[in-house]
Amino acid sequence: MDEYLKNKKLVDTGSISTFTYNTLVFAGAAGKASSMQDLLKLEKIAIGSPKSVPAGEYAMEALKKGGIDKQLEKKLVIARDVRECLMYAERGELDGAFVYQTDALQAKQAKILFTVPQELYTRVTYPMGMTTAGLKNADARAFYRFLQSEVARTALRKYGFAIR
Repeated sequence: MDEYLKNKKLVDTGSISTFTYNTLVFAGAAGKASSMQDLLKLEKIAIGSPKSVPAGEYAMEALKKGGIDKQLEKKLVIARDVRECLMYAERGELDGAFVYQTDALQAKQAKILFTVPQELYTRVTYPMGMTTAGLKNADARAFYRFLQSEVARTALRKYGFAIR
């Protein structure tokens, strides 16, 4: 949770936990790539702007840790967000794109070509917590409990999110 919220005591720190996780994947037309090393053979690769798109930050981290960032530098097409990356891959305008698994599963044309090895980037987490005002609201407390239920976890898994 944002330090600002904690410092201003706007969030109950005891309620903060990880809601769910996501995974970074490389999506495109079948047969284009099956590993990080295969990216070196490609011509154009979409990545969300690492300055403003978290998926782009994770992708750049993976490329650096994988030792292939310099070789791919001129092949990267910087997109404004993950959806734009996926759109380029869907249209076949480039060889593939780094996107979240949850987005790639919504694609109609592009397929997940490989999952980026987790050891190459910081785990994608989605935190949750109760605001101090929400603690006093029965509906907010009920919703917070619902988010931790098996019903919610089943829905998250259905859309490609990971639990623990």
